[in-house]
Amino acid sequence: MKKAIVFLKVASYLMILIGLMHSIGHFVQPPPANETEKQLLDLMKNYHILKPGALNRTMFEILRCFSWSFSLFSISMGVLGIFLLRQKIEAKILKKIFFLIFVFVSLFVVVNLRYSILVPIVLYGVSWLVYLIGLLLWPKN
Repeated sequence: MKKAIVFLKVASYLMILIGLMHSIGHFVQPPPANETEKQLLDLMKNYHILKPGALNRTMFEILRCFSWSFSLFSISMGVLGIFLLRQKIEAKILKKIFFLIFVFVSLFVVVNLRYSILVPIVLYGVSWLVYLIGLLLWPKN
């Protein structure tokens, strides 16, 4: 069981690291590479999407919301994992909780595979794999 715990701990720290790395993008933004990117960014930041009954938001604000959610999900899953591993929880229950975390991360990986770029796909894929190894190394009894 010690090997399983090590893998689950590594996966949890990876999730925190991924969330922190993703958060950097909120504070450091590269300038547009060309006129088209500049125009697109200007529209995203300044064009307000007005829908009846909805808040007056720009596409940039909507994407920023999803981006922060991305970061906070990652950090939360990692902190939860580390917190659980430090508690005196029955092994059977701990495995079930980590299986749930694994399912959530799996769903996140699927969404990333469909809509994201290579770096997050690889990072979440590695984290997913480490969670999987940890669960597979867990004793059957």
